[in-house]
Amino acid sequence: METQNLVKYIVDRAGGIIFRNEVQLGLPTGYLKTQVALHLPRFPSKKLIINNKINEDLIESECRRLGEKIKLKILSLPEELAKNVTDNREETILLHKNGKILEVKPGGREQEITFSLVDPSTGELIQTKLHYLSNYRTDTFYHYGLFRKGEKYPFSYLAISSLDRKYILDVIPFETGFKDIMVVTRLYNINNSPRNSASLLLSLARSDIKSKHRNVKALVTSVNPNVLFTGSSFKSAAYELFALMPFEPLYYQGNYLTRKAVLNLKSPSDKKKEIFGKKLKCLPVMLTINPLDSELLPVIKQAKIKKISKEFYNKG
Repeated sequence: METQNLVKYIVDRAGGIIFRNEVQLGLPTGYLKTQVALHLPRFPSKKLIINNKINEDLIESECRRLGEKIKLKILSLPEELAKNVTDNREETILLHKNGKILEVKPGGREQEITFSLVDPSTGELIQTKLHYLSNYRTDTFYHYGLFRKGEKYPFSYLAISSLDRKYILDVIPFETGFKDIMVVTRLYNINNSPRNSASLLLSLARSDIKSKHRNVKALVTSVNPNVLFTGSSFKSAAYELFALMPFEPLYYQGNYLTRKAVLNLKSPSDKKKEIFGKKLKCLPVMLTINPLDSELLPVIKQAKIKKISKEFYNKG
């Protein structure tokens, strides 16, 4: 078994443990699985696999620890949002026709959906309490969402920031600058959202940005297969793979932190020795791009996929 596939191997075989903890803690499906995958790289393989079997005691302990954290976050949400998060409605789909967005339910019943900007305070709430990274991007430029009639909170949410990473700028397959690129930094759907919500929201946000920012050449984003994401919504919204970068997670007191969160730690110099990186080999993170200028698409498709080195990545 290759080490880089170990997270998926363990999560697949720990499905029963994860499900049992979800039920016991009253968690929405999928949240705990993502968190377990995100935190497994903090352990060496010899602790995760013993005598060719997954270490069920360790996985059980992590499920309980991480599950309790998720539960506390959901309990701290406003009542309406907490209900939406834990509500499993019938499966629906979105249609965009005649200038309207419709949610089509089983039997053909339709409900109109609104696409609009999200209040920044709601965006911060979703980023800190519901998105798997649990960290608010203070540089968020746009908060977009899809809303059901009469509901205060979006069932699908998207955050956009300006590009601030040179290692990304340098591998974009056409001449550009920081001001010409925007980044999809957060994408989140509650469990009762229609199955194509994310891809439609991505497309609508693209159109809105194109109408407001004529200088913006493309939107970029990352897809992390180490937390079992496939990027299907981005593929459906016409995002193209253009580069691979290393996944270098950081952990502090047993919890994952983004690099921006590490910088925001109080007295970081005193806490550096408590921050450590991964102990497993991980798959590279996929960088994808969606050009706002259609003439750039052939350039992107013909370009070779570039690989960002760990050294270049760490320089920012």
